[in-house]
Amino acid sequence: MKYPCDVIRDLLPLYVDEVCSTESRKMVEDHMTQCQECKAYMDSMSCDRSQADTEIRLDPSIEKRKAASLQSIRKKLLRKQILTALITLVNIVCIGAAVVGGLKSAERIVVYKDNLSVSMVDGNLIGRLYGSSYTALKIKNISVDSGNSSNYIFYKLSDTVWDDISTDDGMMTEYMICPKDKNADMIDRVYYYTGDFSELENMDDEQLQAVLQNAVLLWEKEP
Repeated sequence: MKYPCDVIRDLLPLYVDEVCSTESRKMVEDHMTQCQECKAYMDSMSCDRSQADTEIRLDPSIEKRKAASLQSIRKKLLRKQILTALITLVNIVCIGAAVVGGLKSAERIVVYKDNLSVSMVDGNLIGRLYGSSYTALKIKNISVDSGNSSNYIFYKLSDTVWDDISTDDGMMTEYMICPKDKNADMIDRVYYYTGDFSELENMDDEQLQAVLQNAVLLWEKEP
C-alpha cells in the first residue's frame, strides 16, 4: 500500500528521532523504497540535524556557557556544604556552652572525704582543698564557755560539678580561714561542718555537742 507523501513527511521527524512506533517506522521505510522524493527529503532532514548538532558541539560559546553553568552549580553546592558545616559547628559550640554553663551553675556542698586539711602557716589559719576548686566559703566563729572559754571556727565549702571535673585529683586549692591580724592565735579548734550555720552562736552546750558529733575536727591548737 502506498501512503500519501504528506502523511509520511509528517512522520519523518519522529522517524529521524527514533521515537515513532514500530508500525509507523515500517510505513516510512516501505514508502521510501517507492518514493525517491521523500527519501531525498528525509536525507536532507537528517543532514541538517547532524550539522546543527555538530555546530552546537563546536560552538565555543555554548561550551563556555555549559562550563560556567556547571561551575555555578558546584559553587552553590560548596556554599551549601560550608553553610551546613558552620551551622553544625555553631550548634555543637552552643550545646557545649550550655552543658558547661549547667555544670558551672550546679553548686553543691563539698563533702569531707580526706580531701580537706587545716594548718597554721606564719600565724594564719590556712585551709586546703584537694582535687577540686571551691566557689564559696562560709565561716562562723563561736565562743564556747564550758568551764574554760574556747573559740571554735566552723566552716564549709561549696564547689560545682565543673570544678570537680576540670580540676586534677592531685591539685590543691588554698583558702584563708582566719588571718593573723584577726587573732588566729586565739582559735582553739577548726571544724568542717556542712549543716545549718544560722543558729550556731545561740546553741546551748547540749545542742553544740550534737553539732560536734556531725562535724569533722580538722585542726586543734597545741597545748
